[in-house]
Amino acid sequence: MERVMVLVVAAVLFLACVSGPVQAMQGCGPVAQPCPQRTLITKMVPCVKTELVAEVQPATRMVPVKKVGYRIQNVLLKGTPVGRPCGQDPCTKCCPQPFCQVVQQKVPYVYYEPQCVPWYNVVYRPVCRTVMLPQTYMVEAIPVCGK
Repeated sequence: MERVMVLVVAAVLFLACVSGPVQAMQGCGPVAQPCPQRTLITKMVPCVKTELVAEVQPATRMVPVKKVGYRIQNVLLKGTPVGRPCGQDPCTKCCPQPFCQVVQQKVPYVYYEPQCVPWYNVVYRPVCRTVMLPQTYMVEAIPVCGK
C-alpha cells in the first residue's frame, strides 16, 4: 500500500509539471499556479515501546525459628515434715527433721535461631522492543518546473 501511495503522488507531480508549461506554450499566457494538491497517506513507522516486565529471581531469606533449649540450674529442695510417719504406733516415737538439699535440674528456655529459607524476589525491569505503528502524513504535490 505504501508503494501505491508513492506512485500516486509521483504521478500527480508528473502531471502537474507536464500540464503547466504545455498550456503556456499554446498562447494563453502565463497561467496562475493552482493550489498544491494535498493527500493523506498512512505509512508504518518504527517505534520503540518500553514495557515493565516482572522477573522472578530466586533468593534466600533469614527467618527466626523458635527453638527450645535446656540448661542446668541448681535448685534448693527444702523438706518440711507434714503429719506422722506411716505405721507409727503409740509405742514408737519419731522426730523427723526438716532437710535442705541442692540438686541440678534441666530448665527449658526459648530462643530464636536465624535460618535461611528459599524465597523469591520480584524485580520489574524495562524491556524495549521495536513495534511498527501507522503514521498519517499530509503530502502536498507541488510542481517543480525547471528554469
